[in-house]
Amino acid sequence: MPGIRIADINVAGLTVGQVIPLKLPFGTYLPATLKQNSEGSAAILRIWNESGVGFDYVQVGGVDTGSVCAGGWYDIELDHDVQQINFTVSYILPNAPVSLLKSTYYLPGQTPPLRAILGNSPIGGAVVNLTANNLINQGNPAGTNMVQGSSSPAAGSIIINNDGSGSRSLISNGVTEVLESWTEGTGLTEAAVVYGASTDYQATNFFGEFNGYIKSLNGVATTQAQGGNGVPAGFTILLESHVTATSIQTLFNVTITQGGLYRFSGYITMGNNLAEPVTYKVAWQDLLYTGHTTTFIDNANQKPLNGANNIGPTDTIPLVTFTVLATAGGNLTVTYQDPAGTPNDFVSLYIEYLS
Repeated sequence: MPGIRIADINVAGLTVGQVIPLKLPFGTYLPATLKQNSEGSAAILRIWNESGVGFDYVQVGGVDTGSVCAGGWYDIELDHDVQQINFTVSYILPNAPVSLLKSTYYLPGQTPPLRAILGNSPIGGAVVNLTANNLINQGNPAGTNMVQGSSSPAAGSIIINNDGSGSRSLISNGVTEVLESWTEGTGLTEAAVVYGASTDYQATNFFGEFNGYIKSLNGVATTQAQGGNGVPAGFTILLESHVTATSIQTLFNVTITQGGLYRFSGYITMGNNLAEPVTYKVAWQDLLYTGHTTTFIDNANQKPLNGANNIGPTDTIPLVTFTVLATAGGNLTVTYQDPAGTPNDFVSLYIEYLS
């Protein structure tokens, strides 16, 4: 008599902990009084677990228990009087292409045929390769990191978050130096540029250029990397400010770490509906004198913008170039005020470190 096939059980959609009963064919193919053991031989239930589901099993009414791994083929020797085996889901591997639990019953004394050496056991299933045109991270809180490129897991050189924000940094001697950061919808923002753990400048809407190879801004900035001649390296900062308030506006305020010559230049485009006596001044700590020194910047007609000279509502006023000798540790500060009416002014400020 050949083995008795038992109906396949579809295990797709099961969850961990769910119990699947497999009833032996008593009352149909087998007499209800049949014992599983006869003359020292036991009945055999052969299992082909053609699925990604792993099971633990127990023989109901018997003592034997065991496990069937995903994709495993097993022969279970049945205990006396057992008519049902319960399979409990212990784990599930994803993407299995087959989801069937197959079995065949062999009477006591029957010898099951040899099992095949290799089947189509779907351990884990195939890896699905997709071509993505967009990288979108949904369902997580805003600001969740999506992309990070870095030599150190503690700080990313390039970070992109799921809300469109991000930053670009350098890691120097274990210190993260933020070069730029941005938030979706607000444009590029220079949050802070840090060299040797000291903030050299902070500005909004920053467009800058460093001329030459700067070896240090915390000590003496030189072009030593270009040949070791020690010529001071310069830098230029362009600040574009849109002024709409009548209060004093601080356009630039930084504690400098490198003393020397700093040159200021730029221009003002008035958008006020009235001619106004604007003020535009620079404050610094002079290298030769104690305390801070303040001066009003002049316009191209040599009239100081000190609140005594009106500027027309649509005038563009070039500023004279002004150079200061500033000491390290002091502040460089530039302020502007359009005191009345409806300011709608654009102030362009250039700051150069010369030597």
